[in-house]
Amino acid sequence: MTHARVGLFGGTFDPPHVGHRVLVRSAALALKLDVVRLIPSGQPWQKTTVATSAVDRLQMLRAAVLDMSPRPDETWQIAVDDRETRRVGPTFTVETLKELRAEVGPATQLVWLMGADQFANLPTWHRWRELLDVTHLAVTARGPEGLTELPAEMQALLTAHGRDALPEPIQLGADSADGANSAGGAEGIQNPGYACGSIVLFRMPAVPISSTALRRQLQAGDRPRELLSDGVIDLIDRLGLYR
Repeated sequence: MTHARVGLFGGTFDPPHVGHRVLVRSAALALKLDVVRLIPSGQPWQKTTVATSAVDRLQMLRAAVLDMSPRPDETWQIAVDDRETRRVGPTFTVETLKELRAEVGPATQLVWLMGADQFANLPTWHRWRELLDVTHLAVTARGPEGLTELPAEMQALLTAHGRDALPEPIQLGADSADGANSAGGAEGIQNPGYACGSIVLFRMPAVPISSTALRRQLQAGDRPRELLSDGVIDLIDRLGLYR
């Protein structure tokens, strides 16, 4: 996928629910993504307990993806990336991103999707200052006010790297003055900030759902089909999860 725009959405997905589906589709359309990769965490280092195993969460996410697929008139794609569930030890986003960057090369745009609460909490992430060296960050802004009440450090980061939109490639013709058409790859992309380094906002409808409250509902025997796909509910029942 040459010079594609790849959205990346990580998390525990414990369980995957309608809020995840709304975020993925909103990001895909607003950011004009070519593909969204869902990356379930294996052993998330910031969470001391996870209700279900990585294997079970991976199965649920694969079932949920069937309801996250793009509409027939949409061109973006969706996939599940299981690399973090196969990793031994704690899961660190920066390591996943650097692994992906090595795979896709320097000219593909990587776009890490995240909520505003995660962005505000970014300084607690492992080696967080390295993230913009390998990816763009796309942050959900659910209300018209955008991001408010950010820590000073994160406000400074947003001021330095914030953009209205993801950068587009600059194409140089074969007869350009510097003759550097092939220096940036077959398409001649010569834009230092194209593949990574920006922070952009995207809108999504408000989805009032708490994963913690949802797990309590499941433990109580409720099956909220407005929040979970049928495939996920079937797996929860078959595997005896959240009991």
